[in-house]
Amino acid sequence: MVVPIRCSEEIDLDAILHGFPALCSWFLIWYLGLPLWVHRLCGVDFQFIVDKMAKKLPIGQGKYVTTAGRMALIKSVTTSQTIYPLTALSPPLSIMKAMLKLERAFLWAALDKVSGGKCKVKWDLVSVPKNMRGLGVLDLGKFARALRLRWPWYEWSESDRAWVGLGHPCDDKDMELFYASINITIGDGKTAKFWHVPWLDGTKPRDISPSLLAIRY
Repeated sequence: MVVPIRCSEEIDLDAILHGFPALCSWFLIWYLGLPLWVHRLCGVDFQFIVDKMAKKLPIGQGKYVTTAGRMALIKSVTTSQTIYPLTALSPPLSIMKAMLKLERAFLWAALDKVSGGKCKVKWDLVSVPKNMRGLGVLDLGKFARALRLRWPWYEWSESDRAWVGLGHPCDDKDMELFYASINITIGDGKTAKFWHVPWLDGTKPRDISPSLLAIRY
């Protein structure tokens, strides 16, 4: 498949691709099961994650399953259906809330929607590990962030990977958590960025001398 990027109308793609055994398509496309576009993805582009969860949960027959059984389904199904897309993408808050609502409704009422009166305990308690007196259901928001943090870790520990330097789905909050979880030791200076990495006793030089940074750039 050939997908042109920013090709003007003056370019004759049919003539260029003549004899080339490939189909010509246009963005938005799906690659390895994920949406791919040259622009920022919209909320609707992430709806497939919620749809995959809904198809795997037997919402219509959930009333015949015990609460413990529905709990087991949530732990296994939602995890298996979300690991792959949540590792590569950063869904908006609306999609994360939609997944949470689906889990909560199926657990307490075996439905796709539920009111607060049917929820036996707060979801914050449901997502607490069992050894801390919770129910052990994954907090999808925290789980997604943990999956995304693998990208900067590999970027630092295995810098010879082909995708290094092309960006990753982590936002500023993700990176702050990442830097707070590691210790940085300066070596040859090829990996750590002088101004933007907290290598100076856990502090970024840009936060210490913002005026100097402004002069530098």
